[in-house]
Amino acid sequence: MMKNRLGSIALVLNCLLLYAGKAWSADPTSPVQGTWQLVSYQTTRSDGTTTDLYGPNPLGVLIYNASGHMSVHLLKRNLRQCGTIDRRKCPDAEARLAFDNYAGYWGRYEVN
Repeated sequence: MMKNRLGSIALVLNCLLLYAGKAWSADPTSPVQGTWQLVSYQTTRSDGTTTDLYGPNPLGVLIYNASGHMSVHLLKRNLRQCGTIDRRKCPDAEARLAFDNYAGYWGRYEVN
């Protein structure tokens, strides 16, 4: 699981650097610091086929600050809403769809 998570983190950072536009940075000379909007999240299989994991037009924000903290949230656009504010009352199928089409994580980062 950890190897897969690290691969996902590397892939997101790759997508960030290749496909996303930098929206803000406290240090304009830093290549990573700032708030980034996700434009694309594609995976490539060993046979060369690609998949848009969160659809062709995903939602996402990636935040990297000067103190070495980061936060990422990725979501497939236009998911059905379950019709209640209390997410614990969503029907199982809709809850599973939301769970399967969202990723979020945070932590520390270091640029070497």
